[in-house]
Amino acid sequence: MRCITLQSFESVLSSDRAFCGSQLGDFALVGLLGCDAVCLLGAGFGGAIPAIMIANPDARVVAVDNDPQLSVAGKAIQRSYFPAHAFEAVCADAFEHLAAAPSKSFDALCVDLFTENGYAELYYDDKFWDQVARVLAGDGVVMVNTWGLPSHLKPFDGPTPHVAVGRGLAMRFGDVRILSHLRNQTLLAGPGLSRIDLANSIEWPYRHDPFAATALISKYRASTPFTVDHLPAFKRPGDRPADFAQLAALYDQRLICFADDLQSRVGIDANPDEPSRAYLRRVLASPHAPEWLDSLLRSADPETAAFVPSYFCSYSAAGDTAMAWFPDWLVARYHWLTAEHADWLWRYALWHVAAVASNPLRSVKDDWLDRLTDVMADVVVSGSA
Repeated sequence: MRCITLQSFESVLSSDRAFCGSQLGDFALVGLLGCDAVCLLGAGFGGAIPAIMIANPDARVVAVDNDPQLSVAGKAIQRSYFPAHAFEAVCADAFEHLAAAPSKSFDALCVDLFTENGYAELYYDDKFWDQVARVLAGDGVVMVNTWGLPSHLKPFDGPTPHVAVGRGLAMRFGDVRILSHLRNQTLLAGPGLSRIDLANSIEWPYRHDPFAATALISKYRASTPFTVDHLPAFKRPGDRPADFAQLAALYDQRLICFADDLQSRVGIDANPDEPSRAYLRRVLASPHAPEWLDSLLRSADPETAAFVPSYFCSYSAAGDTAMAWFPDWLVARYHWLTAEHADWLWRYALWHVAAVASNPLRSVKDDWLDRLTDVMADVVVSGSA
């Protein structure tokens, strides 16, 4: 069965929300860092901007996009929601904009460059990353969105675009961290990462904004490092899956292998000719799914179990209640998870749950949202994050 989810301004932008939509933006971290000069490359309508401006009202935000219509629309939206904030919408090529900028002119660079068909070629261009390093301030941070493969399908295994971007950053900044959400991997680099704090003084406008902010900080603190050792030269081979069609094919290929491996772990056989997606949904909707997840966490690495909260987020956004058990399971096992599986909890589970809680189109009930908000308050009070 195919499900159509309507997407509108209200599903990703809302004047009274810092975090909004089913695909929450990791770029909100630059607001929590208190960065004063922020540049977004590939800004689109500006869905990442509200959290940045609310977290740091003094920030000067420059939103760059080469689409004139998106640039005009983004400017109108932000001026409507944040008329008193320093905001500039620029219609320009990303590389040319950086090349014309003074050295060390931005505290934060957020890179989100894609074409209609796939990754922008700039992601594979050494000269582009040289410009990124040049314009970044000495205590700044750069964040890059990469898309196509979720954590459980090994996005950093083989000649993927994620590896190319990671190497481009690592060769210039050293330490690179990885944040995961659904099929996106956000890569972070720069000396400013050490400045991230809980930012308890921020007055968030919506009751689930502190939930999402704390989940994001927790996810960063449990983030995995990207290592550049033994990686191939920063050059895109002809068989690198650079466009969306190639990435979709690689996704399906790795999903089949993942589903085959999962059968041996959960003891639920796939039906003949059953698609991998249908098999995974049947496993996750099973009455035995909670106890099976307990077992999986005890026996496997966090990346293997990462698909569970990812699918919960995807199903919920589509109005599918196949995993309605997951929030109750999470609350009931919260203390066990913090003690035994904190990496999985911070890195994957709470952030995906925060995305569901922050989605104005959600079909979930407020009873478990309130209890999950209490869980996040416990995180803040205990300092476990």
